Amino acid sequence: MGCCQVVAHAVTEGQRQASLQCRVDHGPVLPLAVHATFVGPQVGFVEASVDFGMVRRNVVSKAVVTIQNHSDVQSSWRLVQQV
Repeated sequence: MGCCQVVAHAVTEGQRQASLQCRVDHGPVLPLAVHATFVGPQVGFVEASVDFGMVRRNVVSKAVVTIQNHSDVQSSWRLVQQV
């Protein structure tokens, strides 16, 4: 008995399918249908917005925001300022 490893990787969500062939030396060609559904993390902020109110010039004002991942899919994130 033998086995091989089939690895699936996608950069976008959605369904994928492929047909593979296992070529056996001096034997038959064995077809293998591969199906996968790729999902991404379901993340969101706990706070709907951040309001600093009046902030004095040259004074640093800080706020904490909480990001929750509601899925089993591992994720990482970063905040990027848009101009």
